[in-house]
Amino acid sequence: MLVAADAGDPAAEDKLALRYAEDARLHPGESVVCVSPRGLRYAVQL
Repeated sequence: MLVAADAGDPAAEDKLALRYAEDARLHPGESVVCVSPRGLRYAVQL
């Protein structure tokens, strides 16, 4: 779907938008964990 949407397929864009709106797993919570290449891990409040 991503490739089709990137190529300009409006049906694929609509499907992706609907999936994003309906699937809570695709939305970040109140914070995210950042992991740096140097090994640091920390929470960032959104």
